[in-house]
Amino acid sequence: MVASDFAMLGVPHRLVLGLLLFFALLVGAQAAEHRYWLLLDRDANPGTGCTQATVNGAVPGIDLRFQLTVNTTTSAAVVSRLEQSVCTGSSFAAATLIENGPWPAGLGIGGNGFAVLEAAVPRGVLPTTGTSTAWAMSDNGSGGQDATTAFAIAWAEVNALPV
Repeated sequence: MVASDFAMLGVPHRLVLGLLLFFALLVGAQAAEHRYWLLLDRDANPGTGCTQATVNGAVPGIDLRFQLTVNTTTSAAVVSRLEQSVCTGSSFAAATLIENGPWPAGLGIGGNGFAVLEAAVPRGVLPTTGTSTAWAMSDNGSGGQDATTAFAIAWAEVNALPV
């Protein structure tokens, strides 16, 4: 599935690029399990939702946490699963599987030679209008972590889906 397929489903290109490119982090050459998260504050209100620890400090207001797991060897990388955790009260519920891999990671095909990791989440778990706040974070499996600063995602209403 490519970005134009998502547009046909009523998902804005910016969202698709955001969800895909936030996972476009360099995948190391050693054998390991790497994890990448997209943290979503659906209502852009830090007073609601759960608090998530990141390498840059605590992030309040997270409603949804998507985790992409990538397994690497010295010569390849595959996405092994995509999971979702929903904030219930003040803690995240156990992760539920969205998609079970494997599917290939695009090693070296992203900008500046970075790897590109692709995933899609069900439209029904995302807001239909308004603006949300999001963060992306990663863990390379051997102590290396990274996180973005907050960024906004503007949602467009879906008027119709192709049948």
